[in-house]
Amino acid sequence: MQNIKNININTITIQQNFAKKNRAMSEEMNVTLINGTFTKSQAREILTSIIGTKIQFHQLKNFSSIERTGHPDPLAETRLPQLKQDLKLLLEILNSMKDENETLTINSEIKISK
Repeated sequence: MQNIKNININTITIQQNFAKKNRAMSEEMNVTLINGTFTKSQAREILTSIIGTKIQFHQLKNFSSIERTGHPDPLAETRLPQLKQDLKLLLEILNSMKDENETLTINSEIKISK
């Protein structure tokens, strides 16, 4: 497998325009979630934590929908397999790296818009 030195996950750009008086979001907001260079083990810890949290979110959302309506949440049913596959692929890539001290650059931004 090819050595990967840059991993960009969910590049989500967020710019925030707040009205000075009511602080309401008027257009969009960008937040840099991850921006740095990490060792293989640090990258594994950061990325599995983020993806794992998203998996837990959708599992809870799905459970809640089943309890309330008797039906699974359609978005959670779609996202859970995607997230689990992404996590599996990410771990395969990280595990294929031979040098534990090799660094990876990871950048992730979140974009929120109205």
